[in-house]
Amino acid sequence: MKRYRYLVLGFLLCAYDSFAQEVQLIPYRKGDKWGYCTPDKKIIIPCEYDKAWEFIEGLAAVQKGGKWGFINTAGELVVPCVYDEVGYFYEGVAFVKRNNKEFYISREGVEYYED
Repeated sequence: MKRYRYLVLGFLLCAYDSFAQEVQLIPYRKGDKWGYCTPDKKIIIPCEYDKAWEFIEGLAAVQKGGKWGFINTAGELVVPCVYDEVGYFYEGVAFVKRNNKEFYISREGVEYYED
């Protein structure tokens, strides 16, 4: 039984350590553009967006040219900036609005319409 407890404890410590090492990015503004930096102000994603939200579920909403999309923590645009309004991701889906139509999208940008 003791061996089992140590195994579980070791697993939890490894999981915590890998979680703690995940890079935390926060929105950062330079002039009138937004990007992302670490808490110690090291810029990771250049300031090129009109607006930028915090990362939720590994994605952040960004606005460019008046339209919204989502980037990942590497700065890659994973959902194109084509939406008029967006919400945060929750359990893998986010609310969006385009051309007065409201629907949901997946983290990969797949659109789900309600009938």
